[in-house]
Amino acid sequence: MEQVTDSLARELQRQQRELALVLQNAPELILRVDGEDRLLFANPIAQRLIGLGLEDIIGEPLFNIARIGGIPEEDLSRWSEVRNQVFRSGEAHDFAFSIVPRRSTESDISDSDSKGEEHTRYFESRLIPEFDEDGNVVSILGICRDVTELRRTERELAEHRETLQHSQRLEAIGRLAGGVAHDFNNILTALGGYTQLLKHITSDESCDPNVSRYLGELESGVQRAARLTHQLLLFSRKAPAEREVFDMRDAIESMLGMLGRIIEPRISVTTDVPSDPLEVYGDRGKLEQVVANLVINARDAIEEDGTITVSAGRITDERIALSVSDTGIGMSEEVCSRVFEPYFTTKTSGLGTGLGLAVVESIVREHDGSIAVDSAPGEGTTFTITLPTALSHAPSGERDGLASSGTDGAAVHDSSFPVVVENELDRISILVVEDEEGIRDILHTALGEGGYEVYSAAGVREAKEFWQRDERPDIDAFILDVMLPDGTGLALAKDLGVLEKLPIVFTSGYLGDSDDIRQLEEAGYLFVQKPYSLDRLLETLGRALEEGPTRNASADNSAIGL
Repeated sequence: MEQVTDSLARELQRQQRELALVLQNAPELILRVDGEDRLLFANPIAQRLIGLGLEDIIGEPLFNIARIGGIPEEDLSRWSEVRNQVFRSGEAHDFAFSIVPRRSTESDISDSDSKGEEHTRYFESRLIPEFDEDGNVVSILGICRDVTELRRTERELAEHRETLQHSQRLEAIGRLAGGVAHDFNNILTALGGYTQLLKHITSDESCDPNVSRYLGELESGVQRAARLTHQLLLFSRKAPAEREVFDMRDAIESMLGMLGRIIEPRISVTTDVPSDPLEVYGDRGKLEQVVANLVINARDAIEEDGTITVSAGRITDERIALSVSDTGIGMSEEVCSRVFEPYFTTKTSGLGTGLGLAVVESIVREHDGSIAVDSAPGEGTTFTITLPTALSHAPSGERDGLASSGTDGAAVHDSSFPVVVENELDRISILVVEDEEGIRDILHTALGEGGYEVYSAAGVREAKEFWQRDERPDIDAFILDVMLPDGTGLALAKDLGVLEKLPIVFTSGYLGDSDDIRQLEEAGYLFVQKPYSLDRLLETLGRALEEGPTRNASADNSAIGL
């Protein structure tokens, strides 16, 4: 009997050692409280998280210990309710709570960053009733699991999901903008063309001088509308850098003109730019986006009245500087160190995705530039960008005449219309395939005055019917709209077998996002972006006729699937 007792005792001791080993090393917080909320047991991880030794907490009310340990008041109130429910019902209950540790010395319980800063941790617990021999609940065993990382992962997934949805919305807007821009650019092409025709027929001295002035204003309005459409499309598209030489002053002026509609009157916007050109070589649309993002960021930083200042100037012959300053709330050193991180934002939910400044930095780096931020709480913020000048980065062929090479992003310019192409033989016949009636009418008139015989079709089907006529005239060249209601100009040229046999000028109201347009440009075919001026179209047509079908034959047709 004594041997059995000793054996049972040894077995009991072994089980107690195993239980102690489990409790000592369990990753969960394990607690026991009695009916008066006094703490009966706490495993080591619970002690470390609370920040007090076992001798300081055993026998003390858990409510008081939890308050010292950093549990919020609202969680403490719910703890009292849930604990009472367990004692009354004798059933297990779940309880979620959070803790801000008093100190975080252990890696398994702290959520400190490299500076040792402490963060809230989140827990989910199961409160299990413990009964005496009579079936009464005498204590509660609480097993608490740290779900901080799970919460963080869920939050990050939600943020990524929101960002994805935002990107998808932007993509949808981009597609819509592309379709709207196609129609709008057709309208602008017609307006610009009619304006040029009127200027041509009213150019003699007998006309009222006001007519010329009014037509000039109308042409200027078409140019402004074209620039606006161009900017909106650049914001909505995803495309590789399309670099050109342009004056950064013009980009600043253009972008501020558009952003003026979304900046409240309480905020004044000032500029400080030199009188001399600031030519850079880069993607104008993307660098305009940099200006827009920085100005919008400055606007959001100003809570009451304030000022945004956009400055630009030349540092050396090879570098220029652009800065955007605000008198807003400013940022701490810690925020400044993270401000270019993707998805990092200090704005309230719904006001920012945390991608604006990350995109800015990416574009600046893409242009071999640099960006820096200078800020302090309550003292406003200044973002400073440096970019290489066109003199140092533009290809040699684009450096000539930099001081006068500024572009405005629009394709409608004043001109000396018409351009007449000399032809020693019969009149050159042109087939225009264009779905916009107004543009067809303008091209009939302009090309006719330019010395051409003009035929037209409103789409693919009509063009094929014309081409299949028994007595159709010989066609010397084509002007084809890329995007037509019943097909594409590229497919039409292939079907008619003229892609490598006749000079062709392709046109479109899209901004180079369609596959056909990209393929045509990559293959080296002549392409004119709408809205275009009549002189530009006639000049391009003259170039196509001069180079002849040999240009098409020498193009890289593998890029368009031929």
